[in-house]
Amino acid sequence: TILLVDTDRGKIFKSTNRGDTWQPLSSPNTNIRSVDFINSNLGFVASYNGIYRTVDGGNNWQLVHPISTSAGLLVIKFYNDQVGYAYREFDQMLRTVDGGATWTISYLPDDISDIFFVDQLNAYAVGEHGVTYRTVNGGINWTWASSGARIYQHDLYSQYFFNDTTGIVVGARGRILKTSNGGSSWTQSSPTYIDVTDISFGTINTGYATTWNNIYKTTNKGQTWSPLALTPVGSNSRFDHCIFFNADTGFVTATDQLTFYKTVNGGQSWNTSYPPAGYDYVSGISFINSTTGYASFRTSSAYGIFKTTDGGTAWQQIGSYQNYHHLQFLNEQTGYATQYRKL
Repeated sequence: TILLVDTDRGKIFKSTNRGDTWQPLSSPNTNIRSVDFINSNLGFVASYNGIYRTVDGGNNWQLVHPISTSAGLLVIKFYNDQVGYAYREFDQMLRTVDGGATWTISYLPDDISDIFFVDQLNAYAVGEHGVTYRTVNGGINWTWASSGARIYQHDLYSQYFFNDTTGIVVGARGRILKTSNGGSSWTQSSPTYIDVTDISFGTINTGYATTWNNIYKTTNKGQTWSPLALTPVGSNSRFDHCIFFNADTGFVTATDQLTFYKTVNGGQSWNTSYPPAGYDYVSGISFINSTTGYASFRTSSAYGIFKTTDGGTAWQQIGSYQNYHHLQFLNEQTGYATQYRKL
């Protein structure tokens, strides 16, 4: 079972066949911010109107914790059918130990975007400006567990903890941080705080990542990254995609005047090409092997699907007016694309 939430329109969709078909569920209101289901029947919704609960898989919802001010609930997460947390923007972490019937409040002065339960007593919360908080007593108290002071626009979005002391958090500007001592200290995996636009591993050890202005390479499974000597040409040009077929051979794409940079020696040197003329950037790209690939090229007013059979040197248009944002091909016949609200 998979749940898909459209927070902008307040809609919830459910699939029981791995995404082949989707069934719309009833929605408690149009201001949904977060959804968490404990099992196929019991679930909770956090919204700007309060917390809702369903016991029949989303067919019907009951408001179990109404709120009357503009400070809405941003995230909700349950450990089991009784214990759960919900964060109300600005300063309140809510806690229930009776399945949502009653809630108590702890005060956290930073907006939280994700909550992770290690067990019933240990949990972490991450959010704006790179903050991390930890509880070791089931949410009664929360303590500071960040890597440093608050940093503007370094928001943390998601996290995963392997046990009560070791975990990874990720967020804006390419932040990937790991702790092995419960947040007392953190190591930084990413060499940059600029947004990472794409990543590709040619082998299990060797990978490449692009930011707006740089290309980084790792040869030790991502433990350390080094910048390569290539920057995009033009003041408005930005790297947006990278595709690598092995440790040494691959290419990156750049915007403005659509540009392909290809290397066959692990980034020591690059050859430049401009396929096809007149397009500004690549919105989606997918290769099924080192020679055959598909891409969606765009300008402000035109777009189309192109195919290459020579590793990206030459491209042939195979469809026009397909405004696709992401592509993933499994073979020459079968592929997937996203297009606004369509898959």
